[in-house]
Amino acid sequence: MKNKIRNSIVIIAMIFSGIAQAQMDSAVFDSPGTFTWTVPIGVTSVTVQCWGGGGGGAGGYGGTNAFAGGGGGGGFVLGTFTVVALSSYSLTVGTGGTGGTGEQISSSSLQSGKGGGTSFFINSAMLEATGGSGAYYQSTSPNLGGDGFGSNKSLSFFGGSGAADNYLNPAGGGGGGCGGRIAPGGNGNVPYGGIGGGDSAGNGGRGRGRDTTGDGGFKYGGGGGGGGGEKFYMGGSGGNGGNGRVIIKWDITTSISKVKSPLEKIYPSPFTTNFTVVLNQPATVTIYDILGHQVYRQVLPTGNDLVSLESVPTGIYFINVDGICKKIVKE
Repeated sequence: MKNKIRNSIVIIAMIFSGIAQAQMDSAVFDSPGTFTWTVPIGVTSVTVQCWGGGGGGAGGYGGTNAFAGGGGGGGFVLGTFTVVALSSYSLTVGTGGTGGTGEQISSSSLQSGKGGGTSFFINSAMLEATGGSGAYYQSTSPNLGGDGFGSNKSLSFFGGSGAADNYLNPAGGGGGGCGGRIAPGGNGNVPYGGIGGGDSAGNGGRGRGRDTTGDGGFKYGGGGGGGGGEKFYMGGSGGNGGNGRVIIKWDITTSISKVKSPLEKIYPSPFTTNFTVVLNQPATVTIYDILGHQVYRQVLPTGNDLVSLESVPTGIYFINVDGICKKIVKE
């Protein structure tokens, strides 16, 4: 809801100014879930960054072979999209995987950490950052990090692997760092988590000793640390992976400057019932009231086009002609 409100403010601010200005140039989604983003007026291209959720660390247990590894870090991906002003696009932010529980005896279903969720824009085929693997209990292999995919991908880095633990060290393995815009995520070791790849990429959580819960993965997308285990002791639970993130960025000035305006003139303003729009080429003309509600939309031909707003109340309106905005007044 907050993201929708912020985007509405941007749209109204741009309409009031009537020129290529913007109060913000990005939309940030850092809570897990599915959201809808509406393109501000004048924007034709966006850059999208996605971070996958970190995998959860495994829980330790009170046996000779403790094996409590850290979760893998989330992947990172960046891509560009051509978008249409005022259209809505969906996106999903991946959830960090939950850590496994610490046990007195071995239990694969309870001790294994869950994998991190995938973050994507529009759909996973176009741009997605997969989550890191959850740490499987007693695994002697590293728990792999996520990666970036999609037809619109221009840059990606994989998340670091979470460290596997072994019976020689009762401390849990560290989680892998999330991939970032600068570099891949670092691999975890025992007990330290891997370093994130920069630009919002989270570090992996630290593994902990016997009876102690592993640290959670850091925002965004860090893998959770493994819980400790040692013979005759209750194992510690694994740390949760860090949640993913999606950021949409645009340059409103650049976007509008690329638009060749078909609008020559609007008159009269103020008007009482009708006004004339003069176009040098066919264009879509859309009119909004001061609250942003659409009251008129038509594709008009080249020349002098008469527009009637007889049925709407008096007040201030905003006319958008293929991305070019003007204010008009009805008296």
